[in-house]
Amino acid sequence: MDDLLKNSARANLNKYVYLFWTAFIISAGLLTFEYSATKRTGLAARYQNLLGAKKAGLWLAENADPSAKISLGFVGAIPYYSHLNTVDIWGITNKEIAHQPFNKTTTLGPGHFKHNAGSVLGEEPDIIIFNGCTIAVPDEIAKPQNPAERELYEHPLFSSRYRHECVQLGKDCYFRFYINKGRADKVIPPPR
Repeated sequence: MDDLLKNSARANLNKYVYLFWTAFIISAGLLTFEYSATKRTGLAARYQNLLGAKKAGLWLAENADPSAKISLGFVGAIPYYSHLNTVDIWGITNKEIAHQPFNKTTTLGPGHFKHNAGSVLGEEPDIIIFNGCTIAVPDEIAKPQNPAERELYEHPLFSSRYRHECVQLGKDCYFRFYINKGRADKVIPPPR
């Protein structure tokens, strides 16, 4: 009787091990398929945005006056590669905005809830860059992508002080930004 119970228990254990590994292999296959689908869409798009931001930062390093001040929300690749002074419109690295009361106006993650267009424009940035600044189509104007950019874009001083620019960085890569009208030739001197 004991042998029969042991064999039955072993058979059940083998069945569960088999079911576990079958489920694991199927799940791994589905995750791999999902990953490759995401890679072709979401991850690939993010990678292209990062490459575009790097190209934009390198272009600014080569073409902008070293004393120019840029303003953007996604402080990362562009400030890193451009080496330009940066005003953070989301307040993550801006002391005045960071100390404002918390106001959740977006579904973005922590650090994206505080913004103050007046404070950013008071810093008088020479160039303002919105998220999604590099694209494949040159005709499209850079539009605000989040509440902080929208507040900045709709501020009365924005349209009176800034104009839209678009430069080609490579095949199918254009950099869109807004430049201070009064200092445009000093910030990015015209080609000779």
